[in-house]
Amino acid sequence: MFFGGPARATDTLPQSTIDELLRLDSQAALVAARKNIFGVVATSDAGHDQALTAAQSNQVLAIYGLGKTLTAEVLLESEPHVFKSSRAKPVWGHLQQYTLERIAPPCVYLKKIEQSEILCLSKGQ
Repeated sequence: MFFGGPARATDTLPQSTIDELLRLDSQAALVAARKNIFGVVATSDAGHDQALTAAQSNQVLAIYGLGKTLTAEVLLESEPHVFKSSRAKPVWGHLQQYTLERIAPPCVYLKKIEQSEILCLSKGQ
């Protein structure tokens, strides 16, 4: 007599396989989001790995929080980044050359190698 309940699919798969499947699923979702939401299109054209459309420019996706504890989600060079008002470096994202000066809704003030950049939410966001 079996008291353990029905066998689950995860009982037979090693943890590394599950982690790999989750990683691949996350990558596919990110690629789909870039294509559908941000307008990024990957092509293999004359030896170039990727060509980017008009979404190549930097833009603010969202600003949220209360008082002085604001968070900004920003698209920098077609890669999503998250900045918190309490830190200069992004808390998420790989482009470390961007530093946060301040978040003052509806704008985010960044600096990249001594050059200031102001990104603001567009109407309708």
